[in-house]
Amino acid sequence: IWLGTLSGYEGSRAYGVSKDGSVVVGKAFKFFSSRAFRWTEKEGMRDLGTFGGFFPSSSAYGVSADGSVVVGGSGSRAFRWTEKEGMKDLGTLGGLLPSSCAYGVSADGSVVVGEASVDFWYHAFRWTEKEGMRDLGTGCAYGVSADGSVVVGESGLRAFRWTEKEGMKDLGTRGDYFFGCAYGVSADGSVVVGEADLCAFRWTEKRGMENLNETYAHLLTKGSRLISAGAVSPDGRYIVGYGYNSKTRRYEAFLLDTVQP
Repeated sequence: IWLGTLSGYEGSRAYGVSKDGSVVVGKAFKFFSSRAFRWTEKEGMRDLGTFGGFFPSSSAYGVSADGSVVVGGSGSRAFRWTEKEGMKDLGTLGGLLPSSCAYGVSADGSVVVGEASVDFWYHAFRWTEKEGMRDLGTGCAYGVSADGSVVVGESGLRAFRWTEKEGMKDLGTRGDYFFGCAYGVSADGSVVVGEADLCAFRWTEKRGMENLNETYAHLLTKGSRLISAGAVSPDGRYIVGYGYNSKTRRYEAFLLDTVQP
């Protein structure tokens, strides 16, 4: 169904959805202004507000499994929103012209990941109530496992998978590429998906980085290409993203069932 937009805004985009599909988050926009929203069937599209400022804007990018925690960015600050606290500023990592934005949240809403500028460089962060914002190294974090122990993203134009034990692990070590970024991770952290040199990929410890265009070539029409994988289902079976459909001659979203009959 079409979710519409907020009053006074010209359009909207959805970026995150709860486990059961009942809560959707994203932004409503017009010109250079946007508002983070949280949508439910009962309430419709709800404006989550901003932190104010000269050009007040906000966007919501992630939501917890039950839909109660929303994360994103407002102005130059990452936020974590709940019904009780409203929009909470998660802070920055300091430095010159500090800023931050949150892109992912764990299933229970306790771990938030994203990027923060440090002296004009972007650093991936992992936030918890206890530790605050923790610097994971240069780059940006886009996804996090259900329990918050595995973080994925991009660092130095390379896709990474971070754990407490290993730190940032380059996912391209088993197959070289120029540019790569990890966008999604399964609930247990074992399956990572993203994009490497305009090819959608899946990574596992056992098989390393797989080009989905090669692994599932038999499913693609000649000339078609899976360009980027943006998310993976909690069990690692379904992968979504976008690519080029040679049959329709246009770029389209795709849903890939990795378990073939």
